[in-house]
Amino acid sequence: MHQLKDSLLLDSYIKAKELNLDAEFIAILRKEIMRRGLFLMENKQNKRSTS
Repeated sequence: MHQLKDSLLLDSYIKAKELNLDAEFIAILRKEIMRRGLFLMENKQNKRSTS
């Protein structure tokens, strides 16, 4: 886990959440993100359709 670049770690976490992967795996990624002191914004955007 320590060899994983910060950006790849964050991307992996986001993708794991999108794919609804195993909760324990997501927790491990999140713990590593927090350990590194990385900023993680879990943004739930409202999708708007444009007319």
